[in-house]
Amino acid sequence: MRDNDGLLEDPDGSEVADLDAAVNEAKLGARSLMAEDIRLGRALRPISIEISETDGLVLQTVTFRNVLDELTADLYEHQVGRRR
Repeated sequence: MRDNDGLLEDPDGSEVADLDAAVNEAKLGARSLMAEDIRLGRALRPISIEISETDGLVLQTVTFRNVLDELTADLYEHQVGRRR
């Protein structure tokens, strides 16, 4: 996980079947962290979750912004669909 202060490594990491599964896990983690911030009345932090190999090679980055965009796009589509 990376924020304004730098990289916070997860020494244990997690094993997943493929990159898609890793991205989904990262998105769930991001949602959980955002929900905690909202529940505690804190501003959302500019955090990203880096998906990497065991050697540190970053394969993909999931940002809170990406996750929020997906969530709000789904909300928008749902609201537009109800008006029809």
